[in-house]
Amino acid sequence: MDASAPAQTGAAIICFPQRRNVGKVRHVAQHMLRRAEGRARETYWNQVCNRMAGTMAKAGIGDDEITHQLNAFSDAVGWEMHKIANADRQRPGGAA
Repeated sequence: MDASAPAQTGAAIICFPQRRNVGKVRHVAQHMLRRAEGRARETYWNQVCNRMAGTMAKAGIGDDEITHQLNAFSDAVGWEMHKIANADRQRPGGAA
């Protein structure tokens, strides 16, 4: 065995489910709702996804899993945006 070769650990890297990253989901949903439709919202979303993908890639997560996690995160953000928008409609004086 070559002493300079890295040791094989056999450990698998498992990504924390991004759809369950509630704090980040809420934060992003609130920011998305504050931004006007169009370019500003799209730019923000792309920045969030690129940062998340980069972080997962650096941790050794594979491309397929990164795509899966980003899709699940996107769904969670969409639901959170829906919940926030509906909560505002239910409050007296909220956006109607």
